[in-house]
Amino acid sequence: MADDELLAKYRADMQISQDQWQLNLFLKAQTGTWSGVWSEYTPVPNGGANGDTVLRMTNIYKGRQECVGDNEARTVSWRDLTLLHAADGGPLEPVVVAEHTMVPAMFRGGVGSMAADNVFSRSSVQAKEGGREGEEVFEAETWIRQGNYRTRVSFVYESKGSTEAFEAHKVVVKKERLGMQGPTAEEPELFGSSGRGIYDSSARMPGSWELSLHGGLSLAFPPLLPRGEKGAVIVDWTAGYMRFQADRLFDLPDGTLGSLEVTQIGTEDSMKFKLEEKEAAEGLETAGVVGGEVAGADEP
Repeated sequence: MADDELLAKYRADMQISQDQWQLNLFLKAQTGTWSGVWSEYTPVPNGGANGDTVLRMTNIYKGRQECVGDNEARTVSWRDLTLLHAADGGPLEPVVVAEHTMVPAMFRGGVGSMAADNVFSRSSVQAKEGGREGEEVFEAETWIRQGNYRTRVSFVYESKGSTEAFEAHKVVVKKERLGMQGPTAEEPELFGSSGRGIYDSSARMPGSWELSLHGGLSLAFPPLLPRGEKGAVIVDWTAGYMRFQADRLFDLPDGTLGSLEVTQIGTEDSMKFKLEEKEAAEGLETAGVVGGEVAGADEP
């Protein structure tokens, strides 16, 4: 076998090993039944006192994820369900809203998914259901687990045509506890004080909106994703004694992943050893929760 063939085989073997390792990380951190409260935040143009855009909670409901791994088949599958009351006022009825199955080869940046310790992130671009020809939906989601609690965030964008930029459509925040019984809304990890902002702002895109929510959660994401340009969505979660930040960076808003950068630091340490503050990115304004709604950055 020639040198280049040996090198190619070595690289292929390493890639397979990497794929299997990431699947194992996912199986360890994310499988099980997760129940919780899901909230949707939607941009409202001209909704602020000064005519600026605000991000307002527009929906809240109970949800559940059933995530199962098959070690022999080397696959993992999950489905998301919303829990709705029956029309006659009976018990909650589950409605499947999403289903996914992954094999090891899908844990690659080119496919858009990656696992790193207690963090998982994936992305996709699909035709808008019920939309006109060319209308598309870009979704990037990040999951972070801490003990028996987990926060999942989905950033959903829509475009009016296959060549037009994606515009922020909504953000879905899923606060979950392991098991069939969801959180009680008393857990400080999920419903405590508001987020502390973005710990490491180096990946934040100029003009991003920053959203701080109860349960130690802070998000940063651009209101617009032009075709052919880089982007980043950031989740910062203070969960008890630990603080996590996951930066999903991509070269194009096409469902691929450039890198998934994860920061883990003790909560107290994050307050003592702050990263050097940089000048605020041009066009950036920090969002704050006021009167049940969240103020966003001005229109770009």
